[in-house]
Amino acid sequence: MSEKIEEYLKKLRPKYIPSSEKVVREAFERLGLTKWSPQNPTGKKPQEVIEHFNDYLKMVFEETLRVLEEYEEKFYTEVIFKELCQRRSNELDQLAQVTSSPSDFAYKILRMFYPDLWSIFLSRSQSRKARGGSDFEYQVRYLLELADIPFEPQPKKYHVDLLIPNSQAFLRNRTRTLILSIKRTLRERWKEVVEELYNTRSPNVYLLTADENFSTNIVNDLKKYNIHLTVWDEVKYRKFPNEPLVLGYSQLMSREIKTFMAFWQK
Repeated sequence: MSEKIEEYLKKLRPKYIPSSEKVVREAFERLGLTKWSPQNPTGKKPQEVIEHFNDYLKMVFEETLRVLEEYEEKFYTEVIFKELCQRRSNELDQLAQVTSSPSDFAYKILRMFYPDLWSIFLSRSQSRKARGGSDFEYQVRYLLELADIPFEPQPKKYHVDLLIPNSQAFLRNRTRTLILSIKRTLRERWKEVVEELYNTRSPNVYLLTADENFSTNIVNDLKKYNIHLTVWDEVKYRKFPNEPLVLGYSQLMSREIKTFMAFWQK
């Protein structure tokens, strides 16, 4: 893809594809994951969210991707592909005049657009990776809101994403608070994350992930830092049934956070 088309993509993508916050919020609404009230009797009560946290998180994790794909499909097919055809309209007209069959025409079009299409889908893949972590953080945050769990988002320059219940409680008594670091995948740079988390000197650090294919060596390294790894319930019971520092999302909510709630409420 030429530089001009790349710039065109970057300029238009924010206009057609909403932010992580908006896409995740739409996924919640589609799934009916809204807060219960007398005016909204089909909404979810906090205890229900706590009890089904793992299932709801998995549902919204998958639904967010479906919502994003719908926006992407409309953006690429109705905007970007149309733009490519307009830019090459003369070449397409000439090709149509000299091509003997529809299949040959299609073949030559694909060859003509191959560099552009390759770069478009590369750009799409990079965009997804860039926003994947943000999507997952908002999914966790919105579920905590539905569960009435107080939290305070932290500046993005740190690997600490949320403090539960807040920074004031952390400064007052860090043994009664929780630190959440939310990473959709556990890549090579995860060591930078755990070293920074370890430096908080908090005894209650939880690294949350949606990754299912990480190396088990990561768990052994996390033990050195006394950091809890939180994974999908099925990953916990399938891979780490006897590892106390690996928790399922259900355990995080019903055991860890529920225990600390008693201190905050006092």
